Parts: sequence; C-alpha cells; structure tokens
Amino acid sequence: MEKVIGIKLVSTILSMFLAILFNFYLMHNSYRLKIKKSDIAVLFIWVILPPTFLLIFQGNFFISSILYLVLPSIYFSVRKPNVVLKALIVSLVAMPPMVIFDYLAFLNKAWAVPTIFSFRFFQFIPFEDFFFTFWAVYVVIVTSHYFFSSLKLNIINKITITKSGIILLSLFVLFLFFYLLKPEIFIIPYYYILLVLVAFIIPALILFIQFKPYQKPLLWIVTYSICLMLPYEITANILGFWTFPSSEYIGIIRILGQSFPIEEFLAWMIFFPLATLAFGKWVTDRANY
Repeated sequence: MEKVIGIKLVSTILSMFLAILFNFYLMHNSYRLKIKKSDIAVLFIWVILPPTFLLIFQGNFFISSILYLVLPSIYFSVRKPNVVLKALIVSLVAMPPMVIFDYLAFLNKAWAVPTIFSFRFFQFIPFEDFFFTFWAVYVVIVTSHYFFSSLKLNIINKITITKSGIILLSLFVLFLFFYLLKPEIFIIPYYYILLVLVAFIIPALILFIQFKPYQKPLLWIVTYSICLMLPYEITANILGFWTFPSSEYIGIIRILGQSFPIEEFLAWMIFFPLATLAFGKWVTDRANY
C-alpha cells in the first residue's frame, strides 16, 4: 500500500512540474504585474502544498476545499479587505444556480461525490459541494481583484444586487416546481457539455469580448488556474473526491494514470474563473452588460 501511495505521490508531483515552471516565470516577470515577492511565494505554495499534504495524510474533499480555497481566501482578504463584502455577496448569490446545476449533474451522472456527512440536499447534493462552490467563487473574486487593479467592482448597488437576487431566486422557484412535480424533465443527454457551454463558456466569452480591461488579466488567470487545478484534479482522482459515472462525455483526458472528462478540464481549469468574474460583474454591475 505504501508503495502504491508513493507512486501516486510521484505522479502528482510530476503533474505539478509545469505549474512550478510557470510560477518561476511569473516570479521572473513579477515587475510587469507589480506583484510582491511574498505574493509570488504564496502562489507557489498554493500549487505545491495542498496536493502534497492531501496525498501524505489521505485527506478528503472537505479538507481539500479548506487547503485550496479557504486558506488562500483568508490571506487575500487580509491583503484586499475592500473587496471582501462584494466577494461574499457574489458567493451567496451564486448558491441558487449552484443547486440547480449540481442537482442536474448528479441526476444525469455527470459526476458523483462521496460525503463525510450523514445528509444530502435535494437527494444528491453533499454539503461539500456548497462549501467548495462558495469558497471557489469567493477566492476567484478576491484574488483576481487583488492582483489586477483593472478588474474593478463598482460601489455596491443595493438595487442591482436585489434585482440579481430576485432573478436567480425566481429561477430557483421554477426549478423547485419541476423538481417536485416533474423531475424527469431534468434528464438531459450530454448534460455536462451543455452545462460547460451555458454556465462557463458563454459568460466567459461575453466578458472577454465586451470588456477590454479584462482581456489581458484573463489570460494570466487562466494560465495560473490550469497550473493550480490540474494537480488538484489528479489528486482528487487518486483519493476519490469525486467520480464520473456517465458515459456521455465528449471525450476523456488521461494523464499520469488518472482520467477525467474533457468537460471537467474546460469547466474547472479554464472557464470557471472567467465565468465567475462575469457572474460577479453581472450581479454588481449589470447596467454595463
């Protein structure tokens, strides 16, 4: 068993090699992004420490969310306190659509997630998914606005946020109606790629095309996201944080003895941070859409 764990650990460390190279490149060119050396160290540790800790101590999904999301969120919240309230608002407003997308994913077997808790929401959804999504949205908002001053969130507009909340809650009520009366309507072939297109790619492209101040930062954000999330995905596969039971994927990526759908790569390694920034802008600054 120890030999197997050792082999898996070596495989994951190899997968982080590109991430390490990128961080050194970023360190070398930090003056262009005006990043402090201490922040470079944090970005480097963020890639290396969590998967190493998780593999050595056989961590679970909940612990991984703390290492990958909560701890960096705390650090960058201290460094950028003026964006904390806005990040919290966007993260909370993201919960209703998260329930809808996650329920459909479980129903259509796009993914499956074991839980350490004794309960689930809406038949399928574990607490870990709420915890992960909330902090994933939060950390994207806080870190992006910390490193890139051009990504400005306007002063909190209560009317805009209220309208955003009403729209999303209305969609959630509609979801509840069909969930209770006709849940079979949610059976959707190739759901994962549809989710990626609607919830990730389209919002990201709108943000990239329509808002020029976002274009250069988005390329940096995506690059670092791949470096961060690829080791996370491989670690999650090794430790069984989630699985992919469906046969309806557009393709499978195999790397270092692990496999996951192409949709997973597109959603969480490329388009999630962009879609999150687009969602945050829609929630707080929809007048400019």
